[in-house]
Amino acid sequence: MTACEPSTPISVKGDWDAVFRLKISDLRHAEAKFVLYSNVTRLSLGSFALIALSILWVGWLALNGYFAIGWTSAMFFSAAGYLSMVHSFKTGLRQRMEATGLVADAICQVRVAETQFTLNTPNGQFSWPIKKVKIWRTLRGLLFAPEPDLYVFVSKHSEFPFETFEELRERAFAIVADPTDHTT
Repeated sequence: MTACEPSTPISVKGDWDAVFRLKISDLRHAEAKFVLYSNVTRLSLGSFALIALSILWVGWLALNGYFAIGWTSAMFFSAAGYLSMVHSFKTGLRQRMEATGLVADAICQVRVAETQFTLNTPNGQFSWPIKKVKIWRTLRGLLFAPEPDLYVFVSKHSEFPFETFEELRERAFAIVADPTDHTT
C-alpha cells in the first residue's frame, strides 16, 4: 500500500459506521493530503514555473558573482510562491470545516448506507449521495471528500462498532473479492 491511492468511488456492501474524535494532528495530516489531492494540477504547473524562474534567477545572479544571494532568495520566493498557490483554498476549506463542525476535539460519526454518506457532528447532520463522495487512503486512515471544499478524515484509531479498520477499508475500496465468485 502506498501513502496515496487514487480517488475511488465508495463500494457499499452493507451499511457501516465509524465514530471518531477529531485530533488536531489528524486534521493537519488530512488537510495537507486533501490540499495536495485537490490541487494537483495547480501545484504541478506552479512547481514547474517556480523551478524555471529559480534557475533563471540563480543563474543570472551567479554570473554576476552573487550565487549565495540568488540561491537564498530563490528558496525564499519559491516557498512564498507555493504558499500563495494554496492559501485561498486553505482559507475557504478551514471556514467550511468549521461551519460543518469538523474541528479539533469534536466527536463525529460517519455512516455509509446504500445511497447516502451521512456525517453527524456537533453542528448537525449532513448527507451526500454516495456516488459523489471521493475516497483516498492515507497511512493514517481514510480521507473522504463529499464536496470539493470539504473533507472528512477517519483515523484508523477510530471506534468501529461492527468491524475493524482494515475490514472497513477493504469494503470501502472493494479490495476483497466477492466470496461467491469462484472464477479465480
